Amino acid sequence: MTSQTSAGQQSPRALLWPTILLLGLAILAVLIFLNPMWAVLVLVALASLVITWRYPFGSLGALVVLLPFHEGIQRILTWQWGWAASRITLFSLWKEGLILLLFAVMILQHLTKPERRIRYKVYHFDLWLVALALLSAAYIVVAATGEIGVFGFRNYFEPIALLFLARLMPYSRRDLRRLLIVLALVAALVAAYGIYQALFIDFATMVQLGYVDEFGNLPFAFKTALRDAQPRPRAISTVTGPNQLAIYLNLFILLCGYALLYMGQQGQVAGDNQSLRSRYRLGSTLPLLALILLYGACLLLTYSRGGLVALGASILAGAAIYLYDRGLKRTWREITSNKLVMAGLVALIILALVGVVVSGFGQRVWRGLTGQDPAALGHVDSLVYAVNFVTENPVGTGMGMAGPRALRFQRESEIPLEIEHTESTYLQFGMEMGIFGMLLLMLFFLSLIATLWRLRKRQKQRGDLEAQMLTEVALVAWIGMLAVFTVTPLMQNFLVASYLWLMAGFAFHLDAYARPASVEPKRAEG
Repeated sequence: MTSQTSAGQQSPRALLWPTILLLGLAILAVLIFLNPMWAVLVLVALASLVITWRYPFGSLGALVVLLPFHEGIQRILTWQWGWAASRITLFSLWKEGLILLLFAVMILQHLTKPERRIRYKVYHFDLWLVALALLSAAYIVVAATGEIGVFGFRNYFEPIALLFLARLMPYSRRDLRRLLIVLALVAALVAAYGIYQALFIDFATMVQLGYVDEFGNLPFAFKTALRDAQPRPRAISTVTGPNQLAIYLNLFILLCGYALLYMGQQGQVAGDNQSLRSRYRLGSTLPLLALILLYGACLLLTYSRGGLVALGASILAGAAIYLYDRGLKRTWREITSNKLVMAGLVALIILALVGVVVSGFGQRVWRGLTGQDPAALGHVDSLVYAVNFVTENPVGTGMGMAGPRALRFQRESEIPLEIEHTESTYLQFGMEMGIFGMLLLMLFFLSLIATLWRLRKRQKQRGDLEAQMLTEVALVAWIGMLAVFTVTPLMQNFLVASYLWLMAGFAFHLDAYARPASVEPKRAEG
């Protein structure tokens, strides 16, 4: 008996894909007839599945590239296109859907494709993460309702999914470089629009564009007063608010700054002692400097004192690491012996001071320090209230019961306590999970910093300068974030937290997939 079919006939396998295609088109036609929106969702889901299976790191890149525009798109859909609340909620789940798809594809490819095997290293940090997650999960049942507890838990821990995606997913060093370049360009677009919005869009137009709260009013945090009774818009751009935009921009200021530092040290490693001009090529230096100036200008127009604290803490941490590596004498000698470096530092300091004065940022800081700014006084009152609250409720009130996002559930709460907004991540955790939960959160973050420090030392010992620099970016960015957590409740902001966990994930990935710095691995197929 022959296995070949007679002339003019096709095997069942040859008919399989046309049959599936026709069946899919028939189902799609039915969906279009019933509800075109469902047809669009099905097409998007199928396209996402195909792309993610073929290019998983590309889908991860698309996720983080689109995150800065999520809030801006929701403003358009809600306040200009008039979408219903149910449709907006469905749209907002695209992040969660893509995250789940990425995890599913990553696990399946780990089991079926040898070139996609996951390399996983366990650190002490993972144990602290498990402990914090378990305690937080236990406090869900303490909340006034299960919905409040689950909502709070999701807000804290969902961004950590980006840590594990960036940490576990196999991808090449070249792919990582390209993604960082794209993210820096996207941040430039966000910063440019933020500058335009702060300088040329008035309050009435901002309301029309959807920069409003659930009641249709412009939030107080979106404006600031450099003089009494004369408020002006703050830079918000496409994100949630000015503080979130400031921390987002800080990350890219650090990333571009370390790129310049990497170029200089790479020249030293190569033995290039002829001149700084050869280390810092003009074609590579000028775009980085231009990006730093653009990010910095938008940062000043956010008038975010927390953003300034975070950036200052990160720069001080980076300077301390530099001194630790080289010593004070060698650092001083390297700076003073290079006139170009000296001129650049002086110019940078002058530009920063001029920007602080011209933008009015310094005036806002001064008003806060002298008690003339109601917003600063409100921050202080909030911190005092939160400290008293934690003292009076040392075991906490339940997951999700405090913080900016908890206010939406305040009317549903039946406990005899008046929950108020707090301006501190640590105190917010203390209000929800008690003093023990707040201490556990601090230990968790200290473990993260200690782990990133050890990873940086390990990359330095390997001689992998690129991995060392990227790990240091994550380290100093998180140090700045931990400083600003004292006065801002930003751990629940998906954009800010996701980007910081993403950078930490890159550092973990570079350690697990360690290689000599001069060797570029073959790009993974499919």
